[in-house]
Amino acid sequence: MTLEAIRDTARGYAWLARTAMRGFGGHVGVRRRHLLLLAWWFPPMISGGVYRSAALARYAVKRGWRVSVICGPHPPSVNEAGRYMLDYVGPGVRMLRVSPGSLIPSYRFFPRVDGGFLNALQTVDLALDALADDAPGVILASGPPFHNFIAARFISRATGVPYLLDYRDEWTECPFSFVQKGYADRYYERACVRRAKRVIFTTDSHLDHQTAVFPQLDRERCVVIPNGWEPSDLEGMLDGDPPLSPAALHIAFVGALADHTLPAVFFSTLAKLLDRSPELGKRLRVSFVGAKSGRACKQLADFPYRDVLELIDGVPKPAALKIMRSADALLIINDTTLHRYRPGKLYDYLATEIPVLVYGEGGEVAELVRRFDAGYVVRAGDPEGLSDALASLKGLRGRSAARGVREWLAQHSREQLAKSMIDLLEEVLGTG
Repeated sequence: MTLEAIRDTARGYAWLARTAMRGFGGHVGVRRRHLLLLAWWFPPMISGGVYRSAALARYAVKRGWRVSVICGPHPPSVNEAGRYMLDYVGPGVRMLRVSPGSLIPSYRFFPRVDGGFLNALQTVDLALDALADDAPGVILASGPPFHNFIAARFISRATGVPYLLDYRDEWTECPFSFVQKGYADRYYERACVRRAKRVIFTTDSHLDHQTAVFPQLDRERCVVIPNGWEPSDLEGMLDGDPPLSPAALHIAFVGALADHTLPAVFFSTLAKLLDRSPELGKRLRVSFVGAKSGRACKQLADFPYRDVLELIDGVPKPAALKIMRSADALLIINDTTLHRYRPGKLYDYLATEIPVLVYGEGGEVAELVRRFDAGYVVRAGDPEGLSDALASLKGLRGRSAARGVREWLAQHSREQLAKSMIDLLEEVLGTG
């Protein structure tokens, strides 16, 4: 270990000690409709984690709350999708951005957690400095990254302000690499859930799993508030028939193609179909719309039938929805690691009334698509099942609308789900 690392480790612990002794002074315990939202991903940043926090901030302001958000650094450049989401949030939200420090402690001796322990300390300092004369009435931390949960716990201890935890994904139980777990994560997850006033999950499967794993977490403090969709994004698009795609058979995957949704297994099954049916290759187009990880890009490049692929970068939500509406099927890669998850794109997929092609059986996604007869679920590695699904897709358009999906979606709009979350905040505010 270098001398600089020793010094930075000592500075990190000194910072931790200072943070542990800070507070708001005379404002402790004040109850007011002022939300401190800790959400690292926030517009104009764009990721799958942006939409839930952005909707909460938007609709909390509409309901008369003041909202202060502590989020990650401003992106170096802002694309059209980022500007669209910034307009969606609106001007009434105060944004405070963390500027990560330069300390590089030795993680043999300093806590290593998802999102960075130093980012947690930076978040606490920013909250206590910026809000010293305007204390929030309640704190909500959104993760991942999960340093926000640790920051919420520190701020609550310093101020007496109650905090809630919003698990958009799992923390130490997450099966995916986007949660970067260190040796201290489990300790801090236990500590955070023990003191939280409420703990929010996006699926029943997540709640069941977490309460089984963490005895510190009693079900009475837990609630499920799923992800949702924004009806205004689809305004006018459901009138009349969907636009025709220039391809005879068009499949679209819309959203981030990340390391937990890699296309290799789907490609291996599709390649077997194309090997034995060259005519299918002339009719088929598979679009991937959105950001792509390095591993995903390599798998796209290695696919032997590149002519059937169409690669499109991230676009604003209305443009993405137009692409969905032009497709014959919307693809979800349903790996077994996703079985406790219900990705946000599924709500948009169902709202478009275009058939959903679920590649991989089981879990929350397959159950929902089957419930509404909204598409096909194909077993991974089953070329005959995929062939049957592709042959039947065009006859399935609009069928889910007749089976209650519109009524279900009305209960899962972002406004309705944000209302549920705000109700929860007001409940905690009234008893905090």
